[in-house]
Amino acid sequence: MAMAADRVKSPQDLIDRLHWISSGNTDLLTSEAIYRKAFIRYLKGSGIPRHPTVAKLELTDAEKSIDQDDPLVRSLMFLMYATGTLLLPASGDVIDVRLHPVIPVSNSLIRSHMTDGLRRKV
Repeated sequence: MAMAADRVKSPQDLIDRLHWISSGNTDLLTSEAIYRKAFIRYLKGSGIPRHPTVAKLELTDAEKSIDQDDPLVRSLMFLMYATGTLLLPASGDVIDVRLHPVIPVSNSLIRSHMTDGLRRKV
C-alpha cells in the first residue's frame, strides 16, 4: 500500500482528504461546524499568520524549507504535523481530524489535538 501520493496543488487537495470526527457531544455540534469552517478557511489562506506567540516558536528544518509566502504553506505545514511528510496521503487514504470537547489547560499553546493519523477510507 502506498503511503503518500502527490504534492499539494491547492488547499482543496488536502481538504478533500480530511475526515472530520465529532466529539460526540451533541451540545457542541454547532461549535464543531464553526470550527470546521474556520479551519478550512484558514487552510485556504496564504502565508503564515503573524502572531506574537507563533513568532517565538522555533521552526524545524522541514518547516524552514517551506516558503513562508507560498499560498500552500498552511496546507503543507498541517500535512507536516499530521503525517510527517509534505505529500498528500495516497488515494483512498484520509487524515482523521478528531474534534475534542476540551483542550487541556496544561497547554501553554493551543496545539493540534485533532489529528489521529492516516487511515484507509471505507
